[in-house]
Amino acid sequence: MIARRPILNSFGDSFDLERASYADNRLHLLGGRVFAASALPETLDQFGDVGADEIIDYSSANLSHRLIELTANEGVEILYDLTDGVHARQAFRALTSEGRYLLLDWSSSEAPPIPRDIIKEKALRVMGMSWPIFYTRHHATYRTNLIECLTWCAEGRMKPFLQAT
Repeated sequence: MIARRPILNSFGDSFDLERASYADNRLHLLGGRVFAASALPETLDQFGDVGADEIIDYSSANLSHRLIELTANEGVEILYDLTDGVHARQAFRALTSEGRYLLLDWSSSEAPPIPRDIIKEKALRVMGMSWPIFYTRHHATYRTNLIECLTWCAEGRMKPFLQAT
């Protein structure tokens, strides 16, 4: 499924660069424009390395307002969230009508309630997933996705980010 509007890939404060790199590369190959957000300077510095089109420092800006501004008041179509936490609610508010929110694991100690009124008003799709559970239940799909990504790497279409060698 190709996103017609920008995607926010919210890595948050406990940044997982390998997953972020995978997500950014894959979303670009599917035609998405990728935004990344964090409050940590070291994380913000690395977003360019993983291919984010726009980098948002939510320690100095309201995440929802900045996303709306960057999308010319349209909002983001997909929110791919690796952390949950206090800024997830702001990002959630920036989803466009019929937008999609994917919470993939989480690392935040605070999980704010998802605003159900916004889900209904905008007809949003909300999905949560845990990698270990997905791998166990859908091993064949996981394997297919992995082979696809490795093929893209071999072809030079996808560039993995390596933290150390």
